[in-house]
Amino acid sequence: QVESGEKILVGDSIVYNRNLGFGEVFGNMSIIDTLQRVALEGQYGFYNERTGYAFATDSARFLEFSEKDTLYLHADTLQMVTIDSTSREIKAFYGVRFYRRDMQGVCDSMQLNTRDSVLYMYKNPVLWNEQYQLYGDTVAVYMNDSTIDYAHVIQFAFAAQLVDSSYYNQLKGNDLKAYFEGQTVRRIDVEGNAESIFYPLESDGSKVGMNETKSGFLTIWVKDNKLD
Repeated sequence: QVESGEKILVGDSIVYNRNLGFGEVFGNMSIIDTLQRVALEGQYGFYNERTGYAFATDSARFLEFSEKDTLYLHADTLQMVTIDSTSREIKAFYGVRFYRRDMQGVCDSMQLNTRDSVLYMYKNPVLWNEQYQLYGDTVAVYMNDSTIDYAHVIQFAFAAQLVDSSYYNQLKGNDLKAYFEGQTVRRIDVEGNAESIFYPLESDGSKVGMNETKSGFLTIWVKDNKLD
């Protein structure tokens, strides 16, 4: 184990050059930032103290545990750059998967900037929240403190909500924004070639038909995961 300020390096084998501020870790590596309460893990990695750059691969994982709900992020390769005492940038490449109670997602590559609190998902991104599934060309998730403010699905946007095992409420369009209240979707805006299929429900949960719409723009309000 090697400690460098608020950073702690842990691993089976560590090579650390104090003069260069560079450490390389082999086997069960962890780079822990005790100040920002994040950790980078993998079977191999290194950390440059002077540039604030950290790298992890082989079962790479990133954990952000500054709030009550920990963010778990896994990818083939992870990079983390400490920008200043309060912000950092995380990049994930190939086979990205992440989990938090209020959202889960998969994509090919991802970038998280804590300075502007935006999580970008690229190449076949899929984002889940409660009963909703969002996907499109690119997804940007905007945070407000530790909660989701809204998710922006850019180009070829599609959203689906589970009604039951045979029915799904569906939305699609050129651009979609899903606004959150607490941990659930409250409003959805669709712009450009907007189409929707929704199944209205009675108070007892029984379906009363199907609504289909086509328009240039569409706004839907949701309450308790139901069309409001």
